[in-house]
Amino acid sequence: MAIIANILLFIASICIVGLNTGALSKPSPTGDAGVGYVWTLLMINIVFCIAMIIVALITNSKGGYSWVPGSGASRTVLVIVGVLSALIVSVIGFLFRNEMGETSVIVKMSIYIAPWIIPVILIIGHFILVNTSIRDSVPQGVYMWPLSIVGGLSILSSVLMIGAFLFQSNMQYAANIDRIVQDDVDNQQRLKDDIDSCDISTGMVFILVMTNGYQEPDVRARAVAKVKTHPDYQGELIRILQTGYASEAFQFLASNEVDDPKRFPEAVLVGIAKQTEAFHEIINSTNSTSDFYPEIFQSESENVIKTSEKFKGMGVDFKPSIIELRKTIDGQPDIERPKLKSMQILDEWIKRN
Repeated sequence: MAIIANILLFIASICIVGLNTGALSKPSPTGDAGVGYVWTLLMINIVFCIAMIIVALITNSKGGYSWVPGSGASRTVLVIVGVLSALIVSVIGFLFRNEMGETSVIVKMSIYIAPWIIPVILIIGHFILVNTSIRDSVPQGVYMWPLSIVGGLSILSSVLMIGAFLFQSNMQYAANIDRIVQDDVDNQQRLKDDIDSCDISTGMVFILVMTNGYQEPDVRARAVAKVKTHPDYQGELIRILQTGYASEAFQFLASNEVDDPKRFPEAVLVGIAKQTEAFHEIINSTNSTSDFYPEIFQSESENVIKTSEKFKGMGVDFKPSIIELRKTIDGQPDIERPKLKSMQILDEWIKRN
């Protein structure tokens, strides 16, 4: 076993000599060369770590860690944690010595010296421990103190690195939350500014999207109030239902009340026909399965249904028009598509009515 350990220590030494004389003696390359550089470092470090782990196992089997405090499982755990921490700090020092960012002084110092000091101490210390004759002929302090210091500092550095990572992750998470909240606030303010700056006599159609039930309550209330400043907002909604912007009018009607509902049933019927034309145009322009997604036509179908429910029983039968709307979605049958939510919405309404 000692022979195997010595061979592995020799391999580990070659790895460290190669890393220290090559990788650490020149700046990191960029571009494709940088990718190869990183992979080379990674592979050499993996070989080094595997070799040292096997050596540590052999050392433990030969009683080389008898000087470590504790006994049995507790000593084994302490040795494993110490050796792995030393290897982790050493590898991190090799790979990220120039990318430490904002970390504690002890971590920076450990990572800076780790590629030079830790591997040398591990190799020399384990060479002494695995060769019983050498171990018995030198004072215990020769290998105990260097290995203890490396193990202790490595464990401390590992704990600090984990703590720094968790701290930075939490800080980044908090910053992301703050940014999301601020972006939402900015977006809501932008919508309010758009509402306030709208010329209601000519541009009412452009703020109707902000009156639907999915908007923030204050934005929606602001948009509805703005719409109702139009001298004849109901007449304008009826006019819009007769144009290619019918879906915009449905957004308002589906979520808000009007002053004179009796004016709208016939106009809603025309609006459904316009919505059918819009669906037909979209479907005819599709060329592949990727053009369809489950939510396509969903909001438009929901708004049509909600609006129809509001004006049902006022002398107009919406069912034939909604059936035509539903048939339109079946267009382009040769193109495979997912199950569309709009189909289910319209089918359920047709079945109920």
